[in-house]
Amino acid sequence: MSEGAAASGWMDEHDPEMQCRVTCHVELEIERGATFREILSKAAWGLRTTALEVEGGKLDAGFHPITNLEGEKIGEVYIDYHGTM
Repeated sequence: MSEGAAASGWMDEHDPEMQCRVTCHVELEIERGATFREILSKAAWGLRTTALEVEGGKLDAGFHPITNLEGEKIGEVYIDYHGTM
């Protein structure tokens, strides 16, 4: 887990001249499962836990692994924070 985004406090700074933006790309590849329901459950779990990290400001800009309940990497998320005037 990254400490940079949450620890710096920059996520709460407000500049009335700037509109904050975020780009987020997610890619998952789940190769094993007896049924599609099992595979989709693993995907949903990885997405939910990653969403909580994003919402909590725990991820800096860049690539971050997404893991399943067993801790195996099932994909990654790319995040880029930027602003426009």
